[in-house]
Amino acid sequence: MNQVDIFEETPDGAYPQHLRKSDRMLVLRSTSSSLTLVARKIYNAMLYVAQRQGIERQTYSAPLRRLAKLIDYGSNDNQALKEVIREMQTCLIQWESPVGRDDAYWSSAQLIGGVDLRMVGGQNVITWEYSSNFKRDVLEPMPYATLSLVTNARLRSIAALALYEICARYKNSRRTTRHHWRWWRDALSTQPGRMNTGGEYKIFHRDVLRRAVSELNSQSEIEVRLVTYREGRAIGDIQFEVQPNPLAAGRAEEGADADPVNMVLHDRARSVGLTVKWTDRFIQLHGETAFTAGLDALEVRIQNRRLEPLASPARWLEEVLSRGGMSATPPPRPIAVAGDSSSRRHTFAEQEFREQRVAEALRVFATCDDESKLMHRHSFEAQVLFEAHIKYQEDWRKNGAAGRLVGPLFRTYLCESLFGAQWDSPILELPQPNGVS
Repeated sequence: MNQVDIFEETPDGAYPQHLRKSDRMLVLRSTSSSLTLVARKIYNAMLYVAQRQGIERQTYSAPLRRLAKLIDYGSNDNQALKEVIREMQTCLIQWESPVGRDDAYWSSAQLIGGVDLRMVGGQNVITWEYSSNFKRDVLEPMPYATLSLVTNARLRSIAALALYEICARYKNSRRTTRHHWRWWRDALSTQPGRMNTGGEYKIFHRDVLRRAVSELNSQSEIEVRLVTYREGRAIGDIQFEVQPNPLAAGRAEEGADADPVNMVLHDRARSVGLTVKWTDRFIQLHGETAFTAGLDALEVRIQNRRLEPLASPARWLEEVLSRGGMSATPPPRPIAVAGDSSSRRHTFAEQEFREQRVAEALRVFATCDDESKLMHRHSFEAQVLFEAHIKYQEDWRKNGAAGRLVGPLFRTYLCESLFGAQWDSPILELPQPNGVS
């Protein structure tokens, strides 16, 4: 009987969905490329399957749809899931114990070894293996933390999932070990080797810690509380108090109301050229609502054949989302035409001030590197040129910022971008294109 048959014979619910994870592997740090939320979830699901199949095997197998079910993967399209698994092979990671023992490291190891994805009986089946130097720690860990696969599926941010894996070890001892807050920032980060020095605690607390703790307390079987220690006036070390969360525990074990991973967004993003890593990054930074609105804008921008094709859809969307306020397709800036009763007449002093600000904006733009200039242009297209008259779009496509019609509009955008929306108070007056009523 092959491995797939053994796995398939196990009925749903026959075993509690608990994963044993070695203490020495709870802090997972990427040393090459960033690790996505879906990759970390699917890794835990594969580890759960392998532990049930036994350490004596050389390779481990499971239908891809079963792994998807274990993480509440909300899509029938497995392409994104296949992409994640391929990326797991190239992601070099380093494990560490949260206790901080000196012998708790593996350096530059892959999450999984060789992978084979093939069709068996009409379904995609994945076969994988683990490196021999830590296989026993993976499959027969001692000591270990007990993780709930339901909570693994439920958590929606990689910071919350990373914090959960560390804190789960301390369900009985009640308090995690104490580390400097930068250690925690690195342990909860998705980016490899960029979080070791610098930065401010208040930003880490606002953008990462507070959100991760809130999500963990509402979605898992444990409850954590942040404990801080000061070095003078600044926060130095932090740790967490851990206790059972009886209100969430019953719901987490049932799993019936767990929200699936919203892979519909991943599928949409892939269709416009965004990888899983970019999608995860945008969702983590801006949330699903803003990202959905950003995808709407990106799809419309790509379909607009009157504009140059985007060199990088990801960079275009990054610029749009980073400006904030993305809750719907970005509206164009209103253009007041000559003779419009709503237009304001400028005094000589006001006009002179405007010209000085425009000149300053152009000077700053000229000193930007090529990537920054490109991001400004993409943002201008998304926020201003998006629904402007076709003659403005044609002028932009042919002449860029030097265009007779679109040039003044772009200069106004630069002033607003650099100096704020009320940089001069009046709305820019532009002549209506010839032949347009």
